Amino acid sequence: LKGPIEIKLGTSSTLVELRGQKFTSANQALRKLFSLYANVRPSRYIAGTSSKFAGTDIVVVRENTEGMYTGEEFWEEGKEGQSVVAMRRITRNGALRVARFAFRLAENQGRKFVTAAHKANVLRLSDGLFLECCREVAKDFPHILYSEQLCDSLLTALVHQPQNF
Repeated sequence: LKGPIEIKLGTSSTLVELRGQKFTSANQALRKLFSLYANVRPSRYIAGTSSKFAGTDIVVVRENTEGMYTGEEFWEEGKEGQSVVAMRRITRNGALRVARFAFRLAENQGRKFVTAAHKANVLRLSDGLFLECCREVAKDFPHILYSEQLCDSLLTALVHQPQNF
């Protein structure tokens, strides 16, 4: 399910209203109303295909209702048409919930590693809270190796050495 193909700048006509709540898209409405907080994206090598990295088996779990997915944004006062502020909301409950999901998924699938991808070098408070929650959950899963890595370097490593994850 996808939202509108084209969203005209500065319009609010693309808002979706369900059960008395307004959402920025149909996707956001479904995620919020049904608490679809964990976006799970597996990436697995398929035998017989040409790949530089045979045996790759990675699962990415992304929080789907917080962060930039809250859809909270507004024109900066006095700078309408020139500057927009987008809010990135991280809650302790949301971060704990998605971290628990990732560790349980790893445990249920017999995986050995969970890596928290973050931008705490720039987003010290929001990603600081996220990492604090991940560390807290990691203590309940001592049999799974937990690590943290900046998004930029993690993505580079995923492209060049996916077998390490």
